[in-house]
Amino acid sequence: PPFTVNSKIGLPGEMLAYQIPLKANEVYDFAAFAVDEFYPILALADAQQNVIASAQADADFPAALIEGFTPLKDEILYLFVMGDSIRAVGYCGVETAFRADEENGIELQHGSVFQGVIGPVGDVDEYRFSAAEGMDYSILVTPTQHYLDPMVRILDAGGNVLFDNDDSADGVFSMLSGIVLPASAEYIIQVSASPDTIPQRQTGVYLIQLATGTTFDWGSP
Repeated sequence: PPFTVNSKIGLPGEMLAYQIPLKANEVYDFAAFAVDEFYPILALADAQQNVIASAQADADFPAALIEGFTPLKDEILYLFVMGDSIRAVGYCGVETAFRADEENGIELQHGSVFQGVIGPVGDVDEYRFSAAEGMDYSILVTPTQHYLDPMVRILDAGGNVLFDNDDSADGVFSMLSGIVLPASAEYIIQVSASPDTIPQRQTGVYLIQLATGTTFDWGSP
């Protein structure tokens, strides 16, 4: 990495395979781009051919993406590309790239959804948002790839932690629901991995959503 190749799958059932040496705590994006309505399937596997992550392109999004993968040790992994059952042959571009860390201080608007990556191990993403005194706010952090176990905090301008949540009731999401901030001001949201989780869940991809009210409540806390 990084590399980009253009290839063709000429026969149904044919598969492209790439051997990729990865470095511990580097963060990688993998992609297979569709050409002429060919929708590739992309899979990342270990040396024993166990699939670690996979993605598939379709008419709505003609690229298969595996984003924000962070190996915990130096290792050789394998990237496989194949066609789907409907359009089994065609051309595609395959890419492996380094993932840059998100810029801290991105402003979240109420109702917005933003994708972030926790990686390498110990990474902390920071966002900011403006709150009005007396209003309820909710934040939901949803892991989407690589088994991230997220936690979320809200800090004031002085760096004091006002609210935090490690796990929601189902143990997968992190959620702050119906919180009321002490004053009309700008606040910081921090997203990181849970300090109590296993190493394999300390990195990964997530979505963060900010809303007013108790938008994300699914039942009693």
